[in-house]
Amino acid sequence: MTAPLSRAYTGTHRVKGARADVALTGAWPWPIAKLLEVHDGDTVKLAIDHGFEEDAKAWIRLRDVWAPEVDDPGGPEATADCTAWFTEYAPDGYAQVTTFRTSAPLEIRFRMSFTRYIGIVTAFNGAELNSYLIDKGYVSRGE
Repeated sequence: MTAPLSRAYTGTHRVKGARADVALTGAWPWPIAKLLEVHDGDTVKLAIDHGFEEDAKAWIRLRDVWAPEVDDPGGPEATADCTAWFTEYAPDGYAQVTTFRTSAPLEIRFRMSFTRYIGIVTAFNGAELNSYLIDKGYVSRGE
């Protein structure tokens, strides 16, 4: 029922505000995730099914997508584009998510009291949210 991952993901990720990239752990594919909220063009909240009637609610920062913040120019459009993907490719809100845990640099940990989950969201037909948003031009790292 789930689409296979199209490619392996490894490497690093830049957290907004960090001076250096952070390492990503190995990927964990979760077969079922339900959209709870689109925060902006590069962050969504998902209920991730762990099986056995257990799920976790987590904010997922989309891997390699760099959209403007909600209140910045282009932010509402980026949020609308992210929402439109779910409307078109996952209208019931269900998708697959592959997550990576970051271990943020110490300077970031003092400003944010959490490490983040970076993710790739894929519809069951194989359409990838991250690629969709990258194709729309949301690739600037805001540096």
